Amino acid sequence: MIEVDHWLTLYKYVVTPTYSFSRLNATQSRAGKPRPYGFCDLKLYFTRLKTAIVSKFNLMANLVETARNAGNFNTLLKAVTALELTETLQSPGPFTLFAPTDEAFDKLPEGTLDSLLQDIPKLKKIVTYHVAFGDVRNEDLKQTDEAQTLEGSVVAIESVDGAIKVNDANVLTTDILADNGVIHVIDAVLVPAIVAGGRSC
Repeated sequence: MIEVDHWLTLYKYVVTPTYSFSRLNATQSRAGKPRPYGFCDLKLYFTRLKTAIVSKFNLMANLVETARNAGNFNTLLKAVTALELTETLQSPGPFTLFAPTDEAFDKLPEGTLDSLLQDIPKLKKIVTYHVAFGDVRNEDLKQTDEAQTLEGSVVAIESVDGAIKVNDANVLTTDILADNGVIHVIDAVLVPAIVAGGRSC
C-alpha cells in the first residue's frame, strides 16, 4: 500500500479525485452561513481522497487490513495482535492466510481461547499454522496436497469435486486478494500436530 504521506503527491500530480475542496466547501454552510473547516471536514475529505486513489490505481490492502475490513475475523486479529504478528502479516510476503471466522473460534470449547491468550507459545504455534508461504490461489489448492506453514509444519490440502479442505476444515471462500498474499476463509481452527495431534478444533 502507498503510505499516507504520499496521498497529496499523488493527488497533485496524477489523481483527479471525485471530491474536491470546492465540493467540500459546499458542505460548510448551514442556512447560508459559512462556518470554518474543522477536523472532521478534513478527515472526511482525505478519506474520500484515499478512496479515489485506491479506486484509480486498483490498490489493495495488506492481509491484516483486508481481514479487518471483512469484519468477520475479529478473533483471529485479536490473536495476531496479542502475538505481535501484525508487522509480519503486513510485510511483502507473499503469504497465504487460512482464516478461521469468528464463528469458527466460537466452536472451540468454552474457555479455550482465554486459555490460549494466556499461553503465548501455544497460541503462536496455532496462529502461525494458519499462514502458508507464497501466494497460493484456489487453482493452486486444487493441484497440491499440502502447504508449508510459518509454524514449521505442513497443512494437508484435499480437493474433491470442487470442495477444498485444509486438514479437517472446510474452505468456505477462496481468493480474497491482498497486496501481499491471499486469504482463504475456513470454518474451523487448525491445530498443528505438535499441539493437538494435527486435528482441527
